[in-house]
Amino acid sequence: ERETEVTSVLTALDITHEVIDEAIRKKANLIISHHPVIFHPLKKLSFKNPAVRLAANGISAICVHTPLDKAVNGINDIIADMLEREFRTDMTRSPIIPDEKNSPDGDGRIVTISGETLGAKAFAQRLKAMFGDIPVRYTGGSRPVKKVAVCSGSGGSLLSYVVKQDCDAYIT
Repeated sequence: ERETEVTSVLTALDITHEVIDEAIRKKANLIISHHPVIFHPLKKLSFKNPAVRLAANGISAICVHTPLDKAVNGINDIIADMLEREFRTDMTRSPIIPDEKNSPDGDGRIVTISGETLGAKAFAQRLKAMFGDIPVRYTGGSRPVKKVAVCSGSGGSLLSYVVKQDCDAYIT
């Protein structure tokens, strides 16, 4: 075990070789990232792996993927806030799966949009604009979009919970 004083921090979505190069240039000895630098167990040590380069260069990493998604005011709440601004409405909000009974933090969010009635295509077009004109894929449904589930990740593990809660749309 080694104790190192943190003197400079770099933040990133992913710890890539380019991010490590930047940390070296800026003499950052800690990188805080959203996505984990080791997602699957390492089978061999190679400098092609960013985790090995971090260790070789004495750079520590803190990866806050799940806590940043689940936390109150985390990524899921940021997306819910964006929906609230886009649809100019006060929304009810709750986790898809709360960490504890009646807890405001947990996996994903469910929001209810009041005031507007939109079909899937119109809802997808609004999301496209809201997220900066990025491509949006959607499947059209037959009912208006009011109750929306949000997951800042891929969201596959939450799908059955979203279906059980009778959501009209699922943003992942």
